[in-house]
Amino acid sequence: MSFTERDLEDYVCEHPREAFGTTAEILGRQVRLPNGVLDVLAWDHYDGSIIVAELKARPLAGADVGQVARYAGDVGDILRWVGSRWVKPGSEAPAAISRFYHYFAMGQTDSSETCAIVPTLIGASITDKVLASIIGARGQAIIWHREEGRLTFAPAMPFGMARPHWDKDGWLRRLLARIYDECGIAASHHDDPVKRTS
Repeated sequence: MSFTERDLEDYVCEHPREAFGTTAEILGRQVRLPNGVLDVLAWDHYDGSIIVAELKARPLAGADVGQVARYAGDVGDILRWVGSRWVKPGSEAPAAISRFYHYFAMGQTDSSETCAIVPTLIGASITDKVLASIIGARGQAIIWHREEGRLTFAPAMPFGMARPHWDKDGWLRRLLARIYDECGIAASHHDDPVKRTS
C-alpha cells in the first residue's frame, strides 16, 4: 500500500511534537488562504512562532519553496490586516495587542521576543539547492522516514555547504576567522575552521 500525502498529514496532526520538534499545537489543517490551501498551520508554544507547513509524500522540489512562501505571506498579510484593525498608532491599546500590531502591521518591535512566521516543508528528501532556497526564505525543511509503520522526523541539513571544495580560494577561512575575531574567540579555536566542519 502506498504512503500518501493525506497519510503524512494525518500523522503530523496526531503527533505534532514529533514532526516539528517543538511544543507545537495544530491550529488548522487544509487552511484556505488567498493563494491556495495550506496543509497544516501550527503554533509553537516555546517561542511563539507560527508554523506554516506544506507536506509532501515525495522528495521536496524547488516549486514547493515558492508554494509555502506564498502561504506564509498570506498568513502574514492576514495578521497585518487584523493588527491594523485592532490598534491605531498612538492608541492606548493593551500592551500585548500593541506588540502584536507593531510586529505584524509595522513589521517591527522593540522586543527580542517576537513571534515569527516560519515557512516549513516536510518531505521524503531534499537536495542542497532546494534546502538553500527554503533557508533563504527564512524557513525550515524537515525530512520524514518511515520505519515499521512509524514515522520519524529530522531537520534537513546541508551536505555540501561546509566541504573544503567550497573554499578553494580561502574566502570561507578568512570570513570565519573574521567572525571569530569579532566574537572574541581565541585563535587556537579557529586554526582551520573549514577543516573542522568537513
